[in-house]
Amino acid sequence: AQTDHDVLVGVGFGIWVSRLGSIRELAGIKPHYAMRQWLAMSTPIGVSVVLNQLMQRADVLILAMFVPATQVGIYGMAARITMGVGQCKIAFNRYWASDMAGCSAVRDQVGLQRVARRTGRLTLVVSLSIALVLVVAGRQVLLIPGEGFADAYPLILILLIGHLRMADFAANIECLRHQ
Repeated sequence: AQTDHDVLVGVGFGIWVSRLGSIRELAGIKPHYAMRQWLAMSTPIGVSVVLNQLMQRADVLILAMFVPATQVGIYGMAARITMGVGQCKIAFNRYWASDMAGCSAVRDQVGLQRVARRTGRLTLVVSLSIALVLVVAGRQVLLIPGEGFADAYPLILILLIGHLRMADFAANIECLRHQ
């Protein structure tokens, strides 16, 4: 539902912007840029954003083909709540990527290992902290959207295990990308 909403808002905004350009032309106001060129250049970016949104929610879309909508909603809530743990890995890898690339460029294996260790430890510590909060307060967090989501607590625990394993290996995977 969120992805559909994002797509509709994006399409609506694109139509509004294109209409705005037509109104400016009728009013005799010259735009600072060529609307058709701008839309032609931004369309691939828009398509990639839509495809990225679909890929990020592929698990929910596939699950929806086999499981009743109520259970898909419960799983979707658990996945959204645990997403913060996965975002730590992404954020830290982006932050340290320039250091890793610099060490890789000069073939500094010791420096690359140091950065990977530092990134891995920090990612794991922050991810474990968020996971601990979700383990302790997960049931209360699930009551915020409604009592029907309380069944998602075991799913949160399963998803947390996966996120923590990824956080444990995140820096090493990023390090291998720079080899």
